Amino acid sequence: MKKVIVLIVFMIGFNNLTNAQWQNCGFSHTLNQVSIRDSAIYVLDGTVGDIYASLNNGNTWNLLSGLTNHGITSFALQGTNIFACSGNRGIYLSTDNGVTWIQKNNGLLDTNITSLAVLGNYIFAGTYTQGIFISSDSGSNWMAVNNGLTNLLVKTLTVSGTKIYAGTSWFNGGVFVSSNNGSNWTLINNGLQQEDVKKIAVKDTNILVAYPTHGIYYTSNNGVNWISLNNKLPDSTILELKYCESYLFVNSQFDNVFLSINNGISWIPFNDGWTFDTNILDFAINNTYLFAAEGDPNGLWRRRITDIPSSLNGIYSEDHFSIYPNPTNDKLNIDLSFITDTKAKIVLCDLLGNSIKTIDEGIFSKKHIVTDTYILSEGVYLIKVELPNKTIIKKLAIIR
Repeated sequence: MKKVIVLIVFMIGFNNLTNAQWQNCGFSHTLNQVSIRDSAIYVLDGTVGDIYASLNNGNTWNLLSGLTNHGITSFALQGTNIFACSGNRGIYLSTDNGVTWIQKNNGLLDTNITSLAVLGNYIFAGTYTQGIFISSDSGSNWMAVNNGLTNLLVKTLTVSGTKIYAGTSWFNGGVFVSSNNGSNWTLINNGLQQEDVKKIAVKDTNILVAYPTHGIYYTSNNGVNWISLNNKLPDSTILELKYCESYLFVNSQFDNVFLSINNGISWIPFNDGWTFDTNILDFAINNTYLFAAEGDPNGLWRRRITDIPSSLNGIYSEDHFSIYPNPTNDKLNIDLSFITDTKAKIVLCDLLGNSIKTIDEGIFSKKHIVTDTYILSEGVYLIKVELPNKTIIKKLAIIR
């Protein structure tokens, strides 16, 4: 009986160990996109341009057969609508989950679509030569929205909240933002590289830009200044950069996937289950799994979201304390209302985590600290609250 119990315990432990890693879904297609709508997962075969759907977390797949052999390069989900870009043939719309498709190009001055993005009832299309177009009627009519867009070769579009971000070719371009559905665009390029933008990832005030060869740059003040995060990762050749909820994932060409839960301040490898370099081109998440689309015939990978760590080496990114104003220039208020007669140390650090000064230290009963920041140069810093069992951090922007 003891041997049986030991064997059962061993098998449970072994099963948990093998499940806590990337598992291949057995869908041997070369994929360049994965998206989720309700209980359905959609992927794009990047070789032939076909879209597939799964209703059981990737165990079985159905081809959306109404638009095969059209060379689909990307797609976007909006409610029950599926929009698909088809090479230089423009945009197609399906309202019946891919059974039938209708071409929707009225008003498009360039049908070579490079990217799609959805913002509420609006669908945006980036083009190769004519900038960005918007439709408010499910693609029946398109209108150019290029005021302030000084480069019309659009590489990528990203939506966050009520804002839309555009990455373009580098000459007279870069990263643009619009807060009025594309009616006006503002270039937020100060300190960025002269290279075509690869990806833009945005969460709250955190904006990250990835370049094909120049790595990742970060701003928390809407592009007033950018800082390089390239000393945080071993490889600056970026294939994908994406937020999935609060998790930030990056895949570099030679070092596979890394995860950050503090907006790029620190990273950990997230490659369990892969014994080879992976060409991950997209990520998506649902209530059970994190999915990764590989641009090689290995296809789709998944792992349970319970595998995702809540901290990186004891560093947390939590909202237990607040700092204001942020950005600031001369003084900073630190609200410590979550601390109750606990030993703590408040430290100002640079982005590498090097201590600049200890703001306060001891057994805290006070709930509010004011510290001077007028001696700091313009840039981004860290405020760390070191507790007995963990460290909590927030980013601080100094402007001059």
